[in-house]
Amino acid sequence: MRITSSSAIAIVLFIGCSTPSWAQVNCAEPIPGGAAAADIQWCLNAGGTVVLQDGGVYDIDTTLEIIASGTVLRGETNGDNRPTLRATQNLHGHILVADDYGGTAPRDDYSLEYLVFDGNLPNRLGQSDDECPWNRELGNVVLTGRNWTVSHVVSMNAICKSGMEVRGEGFEITGSTFTDNGRDMWEADARWADGLTVWNCDGGHIHNSTFSDNTDIDLIIGGGFGCVVEDNFIANLSTHAFAGMNVGTFGPDANHFGSIYRNNRILSAPNQMAFGLMVGDEPWWNPWSPYMSTTNAGEIYGNTINGAVVNLAIDGIGDGSIHDNYPSAPDGWAGFSCNGLSANFTAHNYGNASISGDWQPIWFFTTANRQKPPFDGCGFWDVNLPRADNPGALVHQRSIPPGGSLWSDNGLYRLTYEAETGALLVYDVDGTLVYDFRVPEHEPGMAIMQWDGNFVVYDANFQARFDTRTDGYHGAYIVMQGDGNVVIYDLLGVARWSSWFGI
Repeated sequence: MRITSSSAIAIVLFIGCSTPSWAQVNCAEPIPGGAAAADIQWCLNAGGTVVLQDGGVYDIDTTLEIIASGTVLRGETNGDNRPTLRATQNLHGHILVADDYGGTAPRDDYSLEYLVFDGNLPNRLGQSDDECPWNRELGNVVLTGRNWTVSHVVSMNAICKSGMEVRGEGFEITGSTFTDNGRDMWEADARWADGLTVWNCDGGHIHNSTFSDNTDIDLIIGGGFGCVVEDNFIANLSTHAFAGMNVGTFGPDANHFGSIYRNNRILSAPNQMAFGLMVGDEPWWNPWSPYMSTTNAGEIYGNTINGAVVNLAIDGIGDGSIHDNYPSAPDGWAGFSCNGLSANFTAHNYGNASISGDWQPIWFFTTANRQKPPFDGCGFWDVNLPRADNPGALVHQRSIPPGGSLWSDNGLYRLTYEAETGALLVYDVDGTLVYDFRVPEHEPGMAIMQWDGNFVVYDANFQARFDTRTDGYHGAYIVMQGDGNVVIYDLLGVARWSSWFGI
């Protein structure tokens, strides 16, 4: 689930009644099918092991909450006839949450086992259209805390957002299925849903699970140290996903250092995945969260990707190791940022990462500002020119503060925004003035490479004092080059402005 800010998950909890409803429930016995949400909550409030009857269907009209650490909510046996917790049209939140947001005591060491969470999408289409655009508390399940376990759970038919959102330390998700969450992009705008949304994973283990026909991203991991994601099967055969798996970010400069993503199998029917495996977040960049970047993607290897429009794409990371993956047979035209371009393995902004060879130099760039014509697309870039992630480059919405400098990658030149006068000057390594942008003297504000392609110097009152008049080249970037020239390149690698030539 791609978002436009780095804000934390906010959950509005609807806790069940403090006494049983229509049925007197013995919490020491399996809760019979047909029991109300209030009955289940009555038992959850006491903690311990809460068992639901195999084959039972429970209509959930208020959000269930795991209250006590150590709680187990599970089916009666370990069979396939699992009990189903089914959302009703009266449910305006998640089916179940175990959340420590807002300063409440963390829920730790709990477990969900042999259960089905059903968002009941076919019977909540009206709610999907009317409520999904504004209610962030939808989706099926939200889990946070430490050392919790999800085992042999199914999460399906979420009306939007995600089949399951998680954040925590030392958790495990195994043997579970995330399927048919959200509506296809051909059916509804922004009513799609992830299969599993991992906001942060520190020391977690996600393995031997299945993700199928989810309509946003099947499995998305936004950061965390020492997370292992392995031996999962991800497929879209009948509905469209924007990606099968994304190793990216949900906050400023997310880090996957020490995390491993290996031996996952990703499969797409023609036109049913824009990306098979997307490493980085450049395709989801937006001007309101400009510093969303993946500083380190961890180690990604041994993954098999087949049949997506673009099987493996790297765009928007600073470091990591992506090697020995097996993309093959890309197919289709329904890509994420543009149509008609299909590729096996692409790379653009990959910083200092170690990546396998045989990649194609293709960039992907989009913005959340959906004006007409759309300011997004993809294309080939010139490998002989400075990349947008060159140390001497500023990309969309990055800026030089007063007194700050942008150094060329070879350390021989610097572009400096003077703190006293607001002058914008190029010096060589010896401090000799090389170029003066002739910016009128002012109280400095910032020198910013805007997302629209224009490089602008603003004073402290946010009045423009200088610009390169290059707006319209959305996604363009400015480079302090090692030869002393300052150049603005568009995403195709065409020079649109130069301090030497003023083009």
